[in-house]
Amino acid sequence: MQDFLELVELPFSSLSLKRSPYLLRFDFVAANYKLKQDLQKISSQSLASWAFPGHPAYEYLFGQPEPPCHEELFFGAFPTDPPNTDQAIALKHQRQNSLTAVIGPPGNGKTTLLLHEIALSVVERGYQLASTGFDESNLTFVTSTNNRAVNNVLERLATLFSADCFYLVGGRKELIDNSLRVLLLERICLEAHWSQVKEIRKKSIELKNCVKLRENKQLKDFISL
Repeated sequence: MQDFLELVELPFSSLSLKRSPYLLRFDFVAANYKLKQDLQKISSQSLASWAFPGHPAYEYLFGQPEPPCHEELFFGAFPTDPPNTDQAIALKHQRQNSLTAVIGPPGNGKTTLLLHEIALSVVERGYQLASTGFDESNLTFVTSTNNRAVNNVLERLATLFSADCFYLVGGRKELIDNSLRVLLLERICLEAHWSQVKEIRKKSIELKNCVKLRENKQLKDFISL
């Protein structure tokens, strides 16, 4: 033991340091040490309350361990700042579960987490569309009993995205009707402009084909001479 202690290098410090051995005691028990106690406690309860698949007590006694799976990855984040550790854990939980509860005081990052969730849904939609051709809906509904919580999300979105078609402001029925009317009018205008663009592009292709055919005809006439 002393020879081993002499191999330990002491760091330079103004404090008085010395090498000294110490012992730790480990009390190991079998993995099923408390299984008998748990079984006795569960068995004392009514069978009707837990004797069916899915109940934690039933799964604890008779369930099979879940097979290993790959870690869930997320590729989207709001561009202003990356998610911190807690936000990343919440995003991962959201991908694996249908319901995720996040609790925290004001200024703890809940609004930023919602923005990361919106960005993640946009990226997932783009990935599905590019890889499978399936256009998956990325509709995200933000609601709260406090208007300020929703306004915080809208203000953060407005700082980076000026296009109103990216989100729709809700609230009272009159406000929704007015916002939706403006959005639909803009979409109609965009579709009209896009139809014009497609028509111009079609005519441009036809014109190029005509020019190419004429050039080929002139070349053939020249060769025949």
